[in-house]
Amino acid sequence: MRWGIRTVANYVAARTDPNIRKPALRLLPGGEVAEDAQAITNLLIFGNLLGRACPELVRQVMDLAPAAHARIAEQQLLTQVGALSTSVTGTTHVQGVSEAEGEGFGVTGVLLPLYERAAMGIRNRLRMPADAALQLILPDWARGILRSDLAKQEPGDSTVGVTDAGLNGYLATRHLAST
Repeated sequence: MRWGIRTVANYVAARTDPNIRKPALRLLPGGEVAEDAQAITNLLIFGNLLGRACPELVRQVMDLAPAAHARIAEQQLLTQVGALSTSVTGTTHVQGVSEAEGEGFGVTGVLLPLYERAAMGIRNRLRMPADAALQLILPDWARGILRSDLAKQEPGDSTVGVTDAGLNGYLATRHLAST
């Protein structure tokens, strides 16, 4: 592989001297890549008697089966995402504030800046635009703990009754979309 910057002088020299060549990139096929694929199956078996005696039950089970199947598939996918993810840690220390003073920041004052720093690092490493939206996968309890922490803030902050849309707004400010 040869990289180079070409000028007019280079082109003239290449035209007159057969030993001078333009930079070229040759891509060679790599080795075989093997991947394991998974299938999450969904098989329901009902007997003729149950189908005739309780058709409503059979219909109800068949209506709920895709939701149960999707839940199992999501759990498997999140397990794989967790297994293949890089574990990251962050500091709760706020610059210019001593650790004794910083103890009262609460969950929101720690997590939101931490999420923002992590998102900025990902965008920087992947050379993404600064306003590119990233998907943030949070556990079920995260919204509740952020909401209760905001409710503990000083009166007058208008954060006592924060809705899911309000929490999404805090994250959208940082170009994060949570699931």
